[in-house]
Amino acid sequence: MPRDKKENTIDNLLGNFKTPAIGSLFEVNFYGPEGLNLKGVRARSVSIPSRSIEVTPVSEFGKERQMPTGKVDDGGARFAVSFICDNDFEDRIILQAWHDYIYGGDTNADTESPTHTLPLFKFYDEYKGRIELYHLRRDATETMKIEMEEAFPISFDAVSLSADVNDPITITVNFAYRYFKTTYVPHEPTEREAHPVYGQDRRMPNGLNNRGRNQLNGVLEALSVASRFNKKSSKILNRLSSLDTAISQAKNVKRNFTNFRGRFGG
Repeated sequence: MPRDKKENTIDNLLGNFKTPAIGSLFEVNFYGPEGLNLKGVRARSVSIPSRSIEVTPVSEFGKERQMPTGKVDDGGARFAVSFICDNDFEDRIILQAWHDYIYGGDTNADTESPTHTLPLFKFYDEYKGRIELYHLRRDATETMKIEMEEAFPISFDAVSLSADVNDPITITVNFAYRYFKTTYVPHEPTEREAHPVYGQDRRMPNGLNNRGRNQLNGVLEALSVASRFNKKSSKILNRLSSLDTAISQAKNVKRNFTNFRGRFGG
């Protein structure tokens, strides 16, 4: 019996096709040493790592065949994330504290006459961490989870400033990792944080669940407790606190200057 022509229409095909994955729905979390964590950054762009098996041509006789060499390349073991910073740069502060902890700085800033010295690197197990990258469905449930193990920040890209540009500042941080693993998550709708404007009608946009100052305070509090029992936590706390203090001092200077201008008609 001939098949009904209507069954072959493009509408019928699309009707049987699941909702396509959207590239703008994702979340990134960073887990550094001793609770130096950063969750839900306002990421603008990331890349799911690639994976390839290295092969080499082999021929006992006749035509060659490609054979694995025994090496698996996990996307060059590099991961870059670009994210938007607010005026206090809390996200960058946490990642910079992780980066600074790896080598302990390159100056003797504690002496009366600071001098440049060779950086002193920590042991690998002391600074390695983990990165989690989630792809999301439209209802904010996870479709795929990528975990990059033994990760740590290796560089910050330069940031261009210009009086002619009013766009938000985007920070790009580059990470190294050893390997990654992928988990595919079945669709099981769960409750998520409601959108602050639309309530339950719309999911939280990517990154807006980041709590900025509250998250930094949480990291500082956790490190403060851990530092009582762990020397490594104390060192990270000192570095993070110094970065936070510098930001606070700058804010106080700005506040005082604003008050001065207000009093004298500036």
